[in-house]
Amino acid sequence: MDFIERIYRETKIKLNDQQKSAVLHEDGPALVLAGPGSGKTTVIICRLARLIIEKGIKPENIVSLTFNRAAAKEMEQRFDKTFGFGIKRKVHFSTLHSFSYSIVRWYQKYKGVSLELIEGTKNKSRKSIILKDLYHKINDASMTDDELDNLISEMGIIKNGMIRDIENFDSKIKNFANIYTEYECYKKKNRLLDFDDMLVYSWAILRRFPDLLNSYREKYLYIQVDEGQDMSRIQFELVKLLAAPLNNLFIVADDDQSIYGFRGAEPKYILDFGKNFEGARIYLLEQNYRSTKNIVEFSSNFIKTNKNRYNKNHKTSNVSLDDPNIMEAKNEKLQIQYIMHEIMSLTNQGIRPLDKTIAVLYRNNLSAILLAEMMDRKGIEFNLREKSNYFFNHWFLLDLLSFMSFSLAQWDSESFLRIYYKIDCFISREMVDFALNLNNGSGILDKILKLDGLTREQRQNIKKTKNKFSKMASMKPLRALEHIDSDFGFLLSSKRQCERIGSSFSLIQNIFSIMKSIAADFDTIASFLTRIKCLKELFENGTGKKAQITLSTVHASKGLEYDYVYMIDLYDGEFPNLQSIEYADNGMDSLMEEERRLFYVGMTRAKEKVFFISPKLVTNSEVERSKFIEEIELYSNSKMLGNIEVGMVVHHKKYGAGTVLEKRMESVGNMVVKVDFGGIKRLLDLKVCIDKGVLKC
Repeated sequence: MDFIERIYRETKIKLNDQQKSAVLHEDGPALVLAGPGSGKTTVIICRLARLIIEKGIKPENIVSLTFNRAAAKEMEQRFDKTFGFGIKRKVHFSTLHSFSYSIVRWYQKYKGVSLELIEGTKNKSRKSIILKDLYHKINDASMTDDELDNLISEMGIIKNGMIRDIENFDSKIKNFANIYTEYECYKKKNRLLDFDDMLVYSWAILRRFPDLLNSYREKYLYIQVDEGQDMSRIQFELVKLLAAPLNNLFIVADDDQSIYGFRGAEPKYILDFGKNFEGARIYLLEQNYRSTKNIVEFSSNFIKTNKNRYNKNHKTSNVSLDDPNIMEAKNEKLQIQYIMHEIMSLTNQGIRPLDKTIAVLYRNNLSAILLAEMMDRKGIEFNLREKSNYFFNHWFLLDLLSFMSFSLAQWDSESFLRIYYKIDCFISREMVDFALNLNNGSGILDKILKLDGLTREQRQNIKKTKNKFSKMASMKPLRALEHIDSDFGFLLSSKRQCERIGSSFSLIQNIFSIMKSIAADFDTIASFLTRIKCLKELFENGTGKKAQITLSTVHASKGLEYDYVYMIDLYDGEFPNLQSIEYADNGMDSLMEEERRLFYVGMTRAKEKVFFISPKLVTNSEVERSKFIEEIELYSNSKMLGNIEVGMVVHHKKYGAGTVLEKRMESVGNMVVKVDFGGIKRLLDLKVCIDKGVLKC
């Protein structure tokens, strides 16, 4: 019996022709380009089964690699559930990091040394503490969370990209090369390693010990890699080293979904697959089983704007429903209210958790704060894909909370110590220490006023500051935030700090705007502070619920699917981000292409409907609608141009419904239609009408 027929008979898995070709691949290098919803996992497990059952390959001679533990576990469970009845011995499913760590552990045993891992569940903050200490030692300054994130990211790019020239690396971090070198020396001296070291060490160990390398090659005669587009240079070199000389390497990837450049991932290893492996076969999986015909059509045409990609023609047998819905809101808060209205409208229509799933996707986690706050307050259950305390631990937000807390309790030393040197009233640390050592029950500023030797001007400044805080205590939270800006000049001083440390002031403005939006719904500072504390706990711990609605970054949504997808905050500078726009303006398109791939990932999560939403104002400033919406709208308009035919009823924003009487080409690229609007015949320039959004069919 044919193996493909056997699969269908025993598992009811019916493969299409493209899937069959990939499953039947045996020896030599192969790249499977798997589009969204194309059944790539089915192909991977069916090929594994064929190698074992039909070709007689021992399960222990196969390793299947992927990039995260959950994906590896899910793949293993699905394989065991589908084919476990006929395959008793285990195939090795692993992440690349875990596989690399096994090589490092061999080295430790061989050398009789022990290397301590400083990342992971048990040592979550060890790496951060070391880096903060080194930064302080070298720069004589404390490190912000922004800088720490940038430092860790840039160090990861160095390791994953196998970059040797550290001195000339373009870094946002002051004295980056010195910090990097010191960090590497510190780890070596104390026998420590981080996640990136696993990859570098394992590659170096295999090259240094040929016998060990050969033992791995003899053990793993067949190597499969899922999500191959996420490979960095070190990961690719490691896989390439293990696969030689047989090169029985089977990589499943989608170059259009390569979105982890900030981790060092590059699609070029997939794009150059044929150059790296002689005789490589390339298979296409173009049939989309997930999305409606509209979504497949729009997304497929959208991603074709990218130049550095394989050409594909995605298709589906699914029905046509609605084209992508494009919506503009006046500002970011009204954008959230629109989402809330949509969600509540769906609920009122009787759509329940078991019927439809909804995802709200965004470029950055900051976009989730207002939405989560509103949904939580209205009792709407939702999932948070990522537990993140970045917003709530940002120095600017903590400073704002300290201003407000100190206004309510002027003896609050913890809050005062955060902000006293940021309020421009010439209070020194010696003055603060004097006040903290007095135990007379007064407020800190009152204690400072008891200090001998203060000048008249100092006393006046301190009294004015005390009055500002006292005045703030009785204000509503929104007014208090405005008071912190106008009377303390805190936004201006924060802008100076951003310029000093090379941080983004637009982020500060966004945080301030979000805080004001939340504050508008509270009457007292105390209730507002309590609410912020509750939200912090929500984002740190997650909702712990399996709900109909999911809030997620686009990055975290990869590999998932939802019935309805709402993509928000779609404006230039946010999505695509500012750096990609600046690079594109200077003729460098790589970052813009990654942003476009990220947008593509977001829209292809949708099974039935996708909504694109952009605010016109952000932090009270006008923003340009995302260029990606413009690209989608351009395709929508060209599609409509072709669809309008004689006899069709069209709808004009001003003239209402009318019947197309005639359609003709006036000149090259200039199509006109004659439409009968209730007896009044009008000649319309079709392209102009569609571009302006005044004519629909």
